[in-house]
Amino acid sequence: MKLDIITPYDSEVKVYKIKFKNLTNLSVGGGTIESAMSPIDLPIAKREAVISHTGNILLLPYIPSSTLKGVLRSKYEEYNFEQGGNSLISFRELLRILKDVTDLKFNDKLEIKEKIIDPLLQDFLESSLYDVNIESLEVTGRDGISGLIDSVLDGVRMPTNWSSCISYVDGLKCEFPMPRYKLSILKSLAVEKYPCKVCKYFGASGYEGRIIVFDALPVSKYLINSSTHNAINRFTGAAANKKLYDIEHLEPGTTFLTFIVVETKNKDDEFIDWLSNKLKNSYLIMGKRSTIGYGEVTIESVEEVNEEVNAEQELENSALLTNLHNDLVEAVNKFLRGRSNGQGSDRAQ
Repeated sequence: MKLDIITPYDSEVKVYKIKFKNLTNLSVGGGTIESAMSPIDLPIAKREAVISHTGNILLLPYIPSSTLKGVLRSKYEEYNFEQGGNSLISFRELLRILKDVTDLKFNDKLEIKEKIIDPLLQDFLESSLYDVNIESLEVTGRDGISGLIDSVLDGVRMPTNWSSCISYVDGLKCEFPMPRYKLSILKSLAVEKYPCKVCKYFGASGYEGRIIVFDALPVSKYLINSSTHNAINRFTGAAANKKLYDIEHLEPGTTFLTFIVVETKNKDDEFIDWLSNKLKNSYLIMGKRSTIGYGEVTIESVEEVNEEVNAEQELENSALLTNLHNDLVEAVNKFLRGRSNGQGSDRAQ
């Protein structure tokens, strides 16, 4: 197995400009302090900004970089899963794979129980309802619930494309330093590179990702609205008493601008190809209330940036220009200037 990491010292920096538009209502929340200060129960994320041409102050809606990075990571995981044929294995089949690993010591098996088997089972069952034999890694149900245990072992299915890790299970996601039991599992699965394709760029525990995602700011006119919702009483089917709440959202049609800085060893890297060619025109789900149609977003353009950016030229109307737009562009231009001076990423300095 090969260690496949990128460091600031052996990479080149590439910068991409991304514009996307919400097709449905979009509600991406802000922080705890903002929520406490807002009259709306569930406000959208906003930052104080100064309009460049008038000096007036407003609260500008934005999409936090952490939200964007999470959405892009999920999309790239989905892409890798599709490339692997969309095949799934059951929890029981995963246990068979773990049992077939020949060089596991008792402490390795104990870690497998605590970091893989327990987290998966405890999404569905309390720990008091089952037993795990550490030596054989066999799972049995207590109190006559073996049928329920079987339904979990056979019904829970997960991707088998080991080119991207199963990031929602602590014991199966990439991490540094790599524990001994995980090395044994990956060797038995003939995994050739570590970390996986996704964590290589988006990061893992103990390993910093090789991309920087910036906050996304609106570059078109936008309309903020709110809607009132009511919880339903499950017994009567009527509106629950005193359960009204307001959700703030952006109306459809707002165009956002963001930038991604990527450190890569190879310009033909699969991630670069996905970002440059596959992401455009794709659809993402972002923010709250996706089950009622909120948060559908389309990527309108993905362009590699080789020259310094002018904030005003990126806006549909120069009257929308704020200090936050200027700050965003200046941060990106700093990377571009560093690249032209042969300095690479700031993380290498």
